[in-house]
Amino acid sequence: MAQITRKKYSKEFKIEAAKLVCEQGFSCVEVARQLNVADQNISRWSSITNSHDKPNVWVKDLAANLKLNYAAFVLKMKNSSSRRKS
Repeated sequence: MAQITRKKYSKEFKIEAAKLVCEQGFSCVEVARQLNVADQNISRWSSITNSHDKPNVWVKDLAANLKLNYAAFVLKMKNSSSRRKS
């Protein structure tokens, strides 16, 4: 059975695509057709960047979320190793 691979887009690509909708006034469908991307992706990216005023904030929020997840993981690992020693 053939495995379906998902397309991956860089943060810069997503931000630039969202700018076309938010700043240039193109519709999500127009941008999606020109970039050969699903219009749902363009809509999601533009709503995320629109809700934060600046696309850079979106990237910072993502980085902060990753740090929190990592901190929680480290704490969980420390707790599980301390239980084994007891």
